[in-house]
Amino acid sequence: AYQLNLTNQGVISLRFKLEETLTNNYRMIFGSFSGSLSQLALMVNNDNTFRIDTFNHIISTTKVMETNQWYHTIIFFKENQFSVYLDGVLVHSESRNINLENTITFLGTTSTATYPLNGYLEMFAYSNVYLSNEQFLAQSIYENGKMISIKNQMDSLGRLTKQVINTNKINNYTTIYNQEKLRMKREIEPDTYNIE
Repeated sequence: AYQLNLTNQGVISLRFKLEETLTNNYRMIFGSFSGSLSQLALMVNNDNTFRIDTFNHIISTTKVMETNQWYHTIIFFKENQFSVYLDGVLVHSESRNINLENTITFLGTTSTATYPLNGYLEMFAYSNVYLSNEQFLAQSIYENGKMISIKNQMDSLGRLTKQVINTNKINNYTTIYNQEKLRMKREIEPDTYNIE
């Protein structure tokens, strides 16, 4: 649980990934609570649609969240306006007062330890400064915050044969390594070998 010291304006950003689950329950991405009342929360409904809660006002979107896929979300709020972006795209905006003063924020669960995310959270960031260029920031953070992965393929001797670098841009970078096979036939003279 975290006390973010946010009041009536700010920005909250994070990335999350859902894992498969056997239950069909709601899943909490994050929530700022005053006691057991949700002042601001992002959840996944039991049908895997993205959901926003503001002071017990529920906004269910039609965006279905797939398992084993990373998503980025960012919330901008100031005075009587708030906006929620998912992967750089505006999913909801409305006039509603968001005040997180004296709230406790929970990541991946609720204040009563219910509705676990069953997944991963990363790159959680927040600011008490409202930033007016929402669309640009949401898109920029989404595009530039993607993971870079490196996959190595090895031969049976554990030698690197191929490396693929995925930068989440248009092209991957691939390097292929060829290992030469050497076989010694026999020793001709001491310390001299016939090599094929």
